Amino acid sequence: QGPTWTRVASTVNKGSDTLFLKDAVQWKAGNSILITSTDFSRVLDYSTYTDPLYGPSIGHPFPDQNERRTIKSISSDGKTVVLDSPLAFTHWGKDYQFAEVAMLDRNIVI
Repeated sequence: QGPTWTRVASTVNKGSDTLFLKDAVQWKAGNSILITSTDFSRVLDYSTYTDPLYGPSIGHPFPDQNERRTIKSISSDGKTVVLDSPLAFTHWGKDYQFAEVAMLDRNIVI
């Protein structure tokens, strides 16, 4: 059946509708997936964080950056996924930080 989750192989920028995955999956067009946040606002004290890199977000919590999408198409090798709509946030995929991608549609047989 293949993995039910994997990680992105590279950073996916805000506005992109394509994910490149680390592992081949056997998901199908029409499946719902979740792309996890790579934002650290939940572990940083945003009220005292002063790094100018975050500009207007200083002193404000970041929004939830987990995103649910539907697969529009998937490559034959199972590593490239085209989404039904562009992503609202950037999801990192480099160094030590790789967004996780999970299939949400599964049947459980007992």
